[in-house]
Amino acid sequence: MGQNEVYTFLRDEYKKNPNKWFISRDIAKEIGGSLGSTTNACYNLWKHNEVERKLVKQFYFYRWLPENEQYKKKIEAKRWI
Repeated sequence: MGQNEVYTFLRDEYKKNPNKWFISRDIAKEIGGSLGSTTNACYNLWKHNEVERKLVKQFYFYRWLPENEQYKKKIEAKRWI
């Protein structure tokens, strides 16, 4: 299981319900991968501004970030380099 499966899952779920957030455990259960590889894939996708992440208590929640928002965040990140 790789980043592509996680990205595809989050994109498809976002299109069904844009307000739903997922933790890595839920994503791993739905896709059928391990928790560690799912967490790593989510972190890498977040680092490259392809998914959103929020911290609630001790859990990170993830959801897909639409392409126009991805572009805006990448431009903002380049300004500060």
